[in-house]
Amino acid sequence: MSFQIIEDCSPYFIRYTHPGSDKVIEICKEQKLLMVDSLLKKQSFIHCRLPESVGISVLNNVYGAKELNLSTKRVSLFVTQSNHYYRPHRDGLAVPVGVNYNVDIADNKCITSWYNNSVFAGRPIDNLPSNTSREIADYNRQLEKDIIKPSKSMIAKQGEVILFNTDIFHDVDNSSSTNERTILTLRSTLFEKLDFFQARKILFGY
Repeated sequence: MSFQIIEDCSPYFIRYTHPGSDKVIEICKEQKLLMVDSLLKKQSFIHCRLPESVGISVLNNVYGAKELNLSTKRVSLFVTQSNHYYRPHRDGLAVPVGVNYNVDIADNKCITSWYNNSVFAGRPIDNLPSNTSREIADYNRQLEKDIIKPSKSMIAKQGEVILFNTDIFHDVDNSSSTNERTILTLRSTLFEKLDFFQARKILFGY
């Protein structure tokens, strides 16, 4: 399967597209319509893991899914409501890289930023339920957001795919947007055995 790299900002992210990426996004939009609106509105952020049967259908259209050993049981929609800020974190207990599809992005006001891991060295970590995220427990956005500067920032664009370095502390700032934001997130079963650069090699050959 072919691909087109739009922007390589290693080691933080690579934006790209491939034949079939539009089908992935179409399936995810259909699944999102089946989600309960009232549930979404009660939470500023929701992680919705799709049924494995749907996950298999999605991964059948994902470039490099078999080579990356992407999990059929971890095909998830992340829905961020408007005016929401997600504090600096690293994904999972040992998840160095992910593949994201931009399913529903209505504007350019949501900013994802990566930080040098060293700036948070020694800070207490808050592991969320099910140990899904390593978050800076004592992070104070009002005091720190303008002081701790990101190493790299990105505005995700509708319809694109992103090879995403999840092992560098990053935050998601949708606080200036009046729109909901939905991302499909995929993870490998190889866990710590597959990092960002290994995934880049598998997908893009360098």
